[in-house]
Amino acid sequence: MNYWKKSFSRTRLLGTSLLLSSLLLTAAGPVSAQDAAGPAAGPAAEGAHFFFSSAARHNVVMDDAGSLWYWGNKAQVTGGETIVHDNKPERVMSLAGAKQVAASVKRNLILKEDGTVWTWSCDWVIDPKTGEGGSTFSAPQQMAGLSNIVKVSAGMSLYAALDKDGRVWMWIDPPYGTGEASPVSDLSDAVDISAGIGSLVIVKKDGTVWQWKQFEGFNLNTDKKFTKVEGLEGIVKLSQGEEAGHFMAIDKHGDVWGWGNNVVNQIGPQTEPVSDRDKPVIRKPVKIQGLSHVTEVITTSFSTLALSEDGSLYFWGLNPAWASGSKETMKWDTPQPWAGLRDIIAVEAGESHYLALRKDGTLWAWGENALGQLGDATFRKSLTPVQVKLP
Repeated sequence: MNYWKKSFSRTRLLGTSLLLSSLLLTAAGPVSAQDAAGPAAGPAAEGAHFFFSSAARHNVVMDDAGSLWYWGNKAQVTGGETIVHDNKPERVMSLAGAKQVAASVKRNLILKEDGTVWTWSCDWVIDPKTGEGGSTFSAPQQMAGLSNIVKVSAGMSLYAALDKDGRVWMWIDPPYGTGEASPVSDLSDAVDISAGIGSLVIVKKDGTVWQWKQFEGFNLNTDKKFTKVEGLEGIVKLSQGEEAGHFMAIDKHGDVWGWGNNVVNQIGPQTEPVSDRDKPVIRKPVKIQGLSHVTEVITTSFSTLALSEDGSLYFWGLNPAWASGSKETMKWDTPQPWAGLRDIIAVEAGESHYLALRKDGTLWAWGENALGQLGDATFRKSLTPVQVKLP
């Protein structure tokens, strides 16, 4: 395998986790519409488009000329000491013709305009003799068997692709899978996909929602039979979240419905009984109150963000201020308006940090920053948005 190698200035030892799915961001101009299967869209200036994605410990930005920027989770090992880099975006490679990028912990996906899917990773290479080494970037490799793809989704070792005919492809990294994509045979006419922790959700053209779970209890699910999620109709779009154990769906009216894990009320008030041995779960989808005209929903392990068409952002689940040491309320069980930024047109979220694209084309970040995931050249957490600038 070929690698791009890059050295970085020494910083300090860091550790945290970061998470997310992907969005399309551009530089300035009119807001473009998006369909259910497409990435979030921003404005455009001078023809320059950028695609953004985050995973557990890194962030990726890629433009349509093929340049790729990366920050977070880069490291070197010297004398037994692990030094983590980098706290600002840095250009590391290129691949022409990009349309979408989706990042995850183990591998990153690039969807090209020609419908092909490419995969690459940032790996650690250690010399067994000296114990020294560092991060290396593998050359993008085209995935076999995938063509005419219009969207990709990356979960935790679980990945999916949607082709132009509405067929869904999925694959799982070892040890539970082979890493090779194969079609879902019992579903057709899909319009959106969302991969999370051990679960893949699909929306069909008729507005119904179907779900596949990698594990049934403690047993590995070896087939690809999807189950209809009852109680949902008229759905047009799904939430995105690499490590999320709960899902959200947007219907044709712009209303939001949620189901799945509800440990910190990231869906809402717990409406179903919970035994002492079980964690709070909402199995039957519930309508999220206090929201309307929603265009995007992003999920993390413990929170949910919703973006409305007027550029307003709402947040519920684990309170980021409490997570940062504040004495504020630990969790919210209903959507709370967030006044940190206005005119937002796209939003993403990590495990404990958040990103927003404004109508003027600027990208902003706030939250935890122990791995430099805010991209502001510091390692200081901030509840006040800081601007992310590409070099």
